[in-house]
Amino acid sequence: MKMAPNVAVLRMFLIMERFSLQIACAITDTAYISHHSAFEYYGLANQVYYEIYVSSETKFNHFEYDNVTYKYVASRMQDGVVEAKNTTGVRMTDLERTVVDSIRDFNKIGGFEELLSCLEGIHYLDEKKLKHYLSIYDAQGLYQKVGYLLDHYRKEMQLSREFIDYCKSKIGKSRRYLVSDLKEESYYNNEWELMVPEGLFEIMDQGGEILV
Repeated sequence: MKMAPNVAVLRMFLIMERFSLQIACAITDTAYISHHSAFEYYGLANQVYYEIYVSSETKFNHFEYDNVTYKYVASRMQDGVVEAKNTTGVRMTDLERTVVDSIRDFNKIGGFEELLSCLEGIHYLDEKKLKHYLSIYDAQGLYQKVGYLLDHYRKEMQLSREFIDYCKSKIGKSRRYLVSDLKEESYYNNEWELMVPEGLFEIMDQGGEILV
């Protein structure tokens, strides 16, 4: 028999989560929620971490408070930072910037399997915003990774073929690895000049795991 959720406990958890996000955004004047923590806020994360990734122009040391670890990430831009609609004092990256940042930094934050799980839940992305954030980073390797991954989810995310072609026009001729920890299990994708793990999306579509 399925037990009904304890409403009081659930409400308390949400209050604590909101409080943690407010603490994160008050660490420095430029602090905001990013990466996997932003995916959690949008309800897209497959796993809930007891750590909050905080981007900031001002560096701070990682610290733990009330069983939550607050981790510093260097802020590369202020574009794409939005105010939470229902919580005062909470700022986070919008969905498009969260996607770009998370693809850029998955080797350091979140991991590749969790990234794919988050991407699978997205049903719309604004192409103009994606292009804007990509142009600020202006990195050929990022265009490669974003283009390759979002091409797979293009229909689900309502992205145009023109956007994918735009990414492809920016990749140059350098061959790179999509997942650096899986070099020996990767094959060459000549369309994107990218070394890609064997059976990548087939495994995820079957509900399996990528060992990263």
